[in-house]
Amino acid sequence: MTYTLIPVTRTYLNGGTPRTGTVRLQLVGALYNNGETADRQPQIATLDSGGSIALSVRATNDPGTLPPGGGAYQVTETLSGLTTSVYYIEVPYDGGPVNLATVPHLTLADVSAPAVLFQPVNERGLPGGYAVLDDSGRVPHDQLPTDLGSGGGGGSGVTISGAATDIQPLGTRAAGSTGKAADASHVHQIPTLSQVGAPTANLDLNGKRIVNGAAGVASTDFATVGQLGQSLLGWVNVKDATYGATGNGTTDDTTALQAAINAAPDGGVVYLPQGVYRTSAPLVARPGVTVRGAHSNLATGLNLTDPACYIQPLSSFTGTALFLLKDQAGGGYPKLPAEHRFENLMLDGSTLDATKPVDGFQAAGDIQNVRMAQVTIRRMSNNGIVTSGVSSVFPRSWQLTDVVIDTCRGNGVSFASMTGLTMRGCAAVGNLGQGMVLSNVANGRLTDCRWERNLSHGLRVTGSWGNGTGSGGMQMDACTTDRNGGHGVLVDATGNGPISITNLTTRRDGRNGGSGGGGFAGLAVVGATMPVVADVVTCYPGVDDDGTGTSSPQYGMLVSGSTSLQFDGLYLHAASEGLHDDGTNVSVSLGSNVTLATGPTTTPVRTVVRSGYAVDWVSVKQYGAKGDGTTDDAPQIQAAINALGAAGGGTLYIPPGRYILNAVLTWAKGVNAIGAGDRVSILQSTNPNLDCITGTDISGVTLTGLQLSGPGRGAGSGVRFTRFSAPSTTNITLRDILIQSFGGDGVFCHEFASSSLERVRVRTCGGVGFHLQAPQDTVTGGASTSLTACFAEGNVTGGFWLDGMAYTALNSCAAQGSPAGYRLDNCTAVSLTSCGAEQCTTGLIVYGGKGTAVNGFVTKASDGASVWVTNSASGVVLHGVVEVSPLSAATACLRTDSGTVATVLGLTAVKPNSLSGTVNLIDPGDGSIVQAGRTVVPSGGTAARMGTAVLVGGTVVVNTTAVLTTSVIQLTIQVPGGTVGSVYISARTSGTSFTITSTSSSDTSTVGWRILDPS
Repeated sequence: MTYTLIPVTRTYLNGGTPRTGTVRLQLVGALYNNGETADRQPQIATLDSGGSIALSVRATNDPGTLPPGGGAYQVTETLSGLTTSVYYIEVPYDGGPVNLATVPHLTLADVSAPAVLFQPVNERGLPGGYAVLDDSGRVPHDQLPTDLGSGGGGGSGVTISGAATDIQPLGTRAAGSTGKAADASHVHQIPTLSQVGAPTANLDLNGKRIVNGAAGVASTDFATVGQLGQSLLGWVNVKDATYGATGNGTTDDTTALQAAINAAPDGGVVYLPQGVYRTSAPLVARPGVTVRGAHSNLATGLNLTDPACYIQPLSSFTGTALFLLKDQAGGGYPKLPAEHRFENLMLDGSTLDATKPVDGFQAAGDIQNVRMAQVTIRRMSNNGIVTSGVSSVFPRSWQLTDVVIDTCRGNGVSFASMTGLTMRGCAAVGNLGQGMVLSNVANGRLTDCRWERNLSHGLRVTGSWGNGTGSGGMQMDACTTDRNGGHGVLVDATGNGPISITNLTTRRDGRNGGSGGGGFAGLAVVGATMPVVADVVTCYPGVDDDGTGTSSPQYGMLVSGSTSLQFDGLYLHAASEGLHDDGTNVSVSLGSNVTLATGPTTTPVRTVVRSGYAVDWVSVKQYGAKGDGTTDDAPQIQAAINALGAAGGGTLYIPPGRYILNAVLTWAKGVNAIGAGDRVSILQSTNPNLDCITGTDISGVTLTGLQLSGPGRGAGSGVRFTRFSAPSTTNITLRDILIQSFGGDGVFCHEFASSSLERVRVRTCGGVGFHLQAPQDTVTGGASTSLTACFAEGNVTGGFWLDGMAYTALNSCAAQGSPAGYRLDNCTAVSLTSCGAEQCTTGLIVYGGKGTAVNGFVTKASDGASVWVTNSASGVVLHGVVEVSPLSAATACLRTDSGTVATVLGLTAVKPNSLSGTVNLIDPGDGSIVQAGRTVVPSGGTAARMGTAVLVGGTVVVNTTAVLTTSVIQLTIQVPGGTVGSVYISARTSGTSFTITSTSSSDTSTVGWRILDPS
């Protein structure tokens, strides 16, 4: 495993002029190489004279890197003439160069790694929020405690530096003006345990306390005895003169703190008294040593008591974390490192801005049995706690109790491949990434944990957990979420170990920047193959604390694309839907205690779901289908269809795979089929003379998320549903399906009624793309059917052919590359709305029938008639037909044959029209009306476009608002008078009038005029 350098380039132009400015690339996510963390300092490139940049960023193929096999970067473009633009990119390990103009620009939700962001916080002033950070990411001085920088003593503590100080070594006199061994300004050192010897004489206190001690000169003096308590505990005080930490909020205490940690014996305690300890480099924690502070705050906020007791990096800090935990090789330890302890400790990273990403704790490699208790990590410029692997070995068996991660710029916690994790009473609040990211924490336990106001998800359980002997699941109990930007809890982990969730309370998640929606939920299980068992889960929606924003989450629970889900004891109240199941899961089972609710919290609409509402889908793989692209899966899939049909119906799930079919699938009434998408769930027919799916007299069938592929020849169709004895083929839905390369039709439906096709694409078939047939001699015929956003591309016989259909609508459909884009044969009340045809001989053929309505239809590159009305079609209304770029061989824009009746409004034609029959052509571009072959132009009113005028003395002014500067005005002598001359337009005022003048001043003729406007 090694780093690679990926070139990044782009040229920025304003028209043809190079722009000026800078482009900044900042590594986000985790980028490791054999446990080494990549340098995360931003790279800034200044545009050269040509407006170009060229730099390189790091990527790696280390398996600990997220996203795997590359790296994710935040790009900030500050360019002349443009507002600052921020987006994200992912770079491949072995790719490049990356052009910022063409690489996908991603958002926070798109980045596949757990999000780690570096931008200033903008919500600290909200009620219940935190101190407002300025544009540099720092807290303004007026919001800090008044004693910060003065030792944290609040201004009333004893001065321990300056002229009044008299601190003497043990065994010497420390008397000042008072003559006492110790007083408020004169003290001895606190001895360490190694300095304490046996008393030189017995001292009988007779049950009395020590008062009025004499001047002390030896280690057995009263003053010294009073100072032994702490050292007798075996603690190492970092302020001992041996180490010299000051905790004054200014001095660099790095060396002193590390010396104290190194000096502590196994099992010893390093104690940090009250103070602010500034560091300039990471501290390396030692195995078997406890680091204990004086106080750790639960949270911080405006006007809250905030004792100054923490470790805080200097602005000159260099490194990737305040504390590093190293494995045996990295730390040079004789044994495997374990038993690190951190207690009552606080880390504060508020002095660092986004340009210096620093974590609170980092651990890499085999580091076991770490405990943290009453630890607060706040305002880190990167993550709170991060673990990773070294040579595929990861930390394990950690226990965290009452740990708070507050307002970090990245994720609060990111644990990778940590078995045996225990977290009790921990909280992730206000972090700009995700609250906690747990990737493969087999046998983990979370109890009484809380995730609140994180910008992305509260908790994400993710990664590959495996299915071997070392794999496992996770337990979560009595946890809560509130106001997270994404999901409250997201489970998208893969593996076979179960995840158990009990007593989960979710509230107001999916804030999505205050706008709600976004498909977010209190609990979301998306693409999880690990079984998820949840009992007693609640969701309660709401807006922000100040009453602003949209109610969220959108869903109480979202389940999608997952394998095995079991839920009971649910109360799910959400803005849109309590439980949203998109139908792509293999198995979802609900118990008998489920209530779903929507609407305002003041007047919720509740639905009690009774037992028996189990979504029991059957996967074709349960019947032995392989989907490997080689095995004939037709017998197994047919067996599954037959079983569901015999049971009265059900849902058949077709997971991703290519399923070879050497035989036709005969469908059954009431059986639905759901795939994982038309790119991944593929039914591949191999027999050119057989259909892929067929059915007779069926109803109540939905097919969705599939691809049907044929052999590219023969007579077989993709879908063929026919009627034999039933009145019609009813209640059929085809949705999100791709059908391609069949020798026959893509979709053939006979007597199709009360059915719909949505987002179905048919391409490169030898027959018609969509063929709906309903012969008029049948009792019922085909009716009440809709086709929405369907696309027929490159089909040999035609795009859409409706034969005898009635009361049917085509909306937003498209046809391309067929002899006829749309053919309506003897149909009744069929409508086309916002449809189009490109590269078809004829875009639309209306062959007989009545009541055809077209509203918004575009034909492009036709080489025949763009629209043809024939065979005595009547009641045809064409509105907004536009002809674009017809080929040279095209014969007409609109052709109507004898015996047809049509009304045409707003026709835009390039080729001439060929009109027979009864045609009312309204406003073909010149304001005229063609009625049954006769052209009528408006001639009255203030906007007349034609009329007559009588010359007086060889001139006349015609008033009409229809005249424009560009208008062409035709003039003819209607009735000669006087000495007739030649007439012409001598003047015009646009929108008002024009003047007709004759070359003869005695011309009194009546002149006819007509206004034409060029297109």
